[in-house]
Amino acid sequence: MTQSLEKIMEEVEINVDGLTDEIKSYELTPEQYEWFLLQASKVQELELDRNDWKDEAGKWNRRYHTSEESHLETMEFLDSTSNQYKRYKEGLEEIAKEIYLEGDPDLVTQNKLIRVILKARQSLRGEST
Repeated sequence: MTQSLEKIMEEVEINVDGLTDEIKSYELTPEQYEWFLLQASKVQELELDRNDWKDEAGKWNRRYHTSEESHLETMEFLDSTSNQYKRYKEGLEEIAKEIYLEGDPDLVTQNKLIRVILKARQSLRGEST
């Protein structure tokens, strides 16, 4: 049954009220009726398929947003870790200067150790020295 809608509509008999010109009914052959039922069934299947695809697209969209949020959290963590690494490095450089610039590097005094420990603590806390 490969009829087109246009061809069927040309063949359908339309009953019109003689006084009001309103359409009262359509007369279809059994084949035409069957064709309309088949088309309605196809539309229903397509709507189900569309709903399935819409649901699937929604799942992928949610996965994308979850992934994007996770990526942003990872970037924030990496940035924080990088800043922490820089602070530690700067602190260690200051400690090295403190040890080697003041007097004999082989001679470690209690005062030097206290200053070095304080600088290390400041670096770990993220405080300026």
